[in-house]
Amino acid sequence: MRTGRWTDKAFYLSLVAVVVAGALFQLWQRYLVVSVKCEIGALKRQYGQLCRERDKLRLEVLKLSNLARVAKEGKARGFVPSEPKDVIVVSEKTAAQSTGRTLSYGP
Repeated sequence: MRTGRWTDKAFYLSLVAVVVAGALFQLWQRYLVVSVKCEIGALKRQYGQLCRERDKLRLEVLKLSNLARVAKEGKARGFVPSEPKDVIVVSEKTAAQSTGRTLSYGP
């Protein structure tokens, strides 16, 4: 009869161990879900910040590439616009005529 008591105790101890292991597994899963949610929130905030920065940079590019603004800044710094007689247009045909060679692009 003594072996029955040990068997019962071992069974109950095993049952408690399985329940505790299941509870620990549930806690671990919840911890992982919460940590992933926090990481997703941080990434969403970072994405929003990067989108705002991208928009600011696009606006800055538009401001800096505005030709009227570039001309105004040039005049303010002492640059003068070029005269049409000062502009030389170079094409492949004129380059070949002046050098006697054709232009090649790439390797």
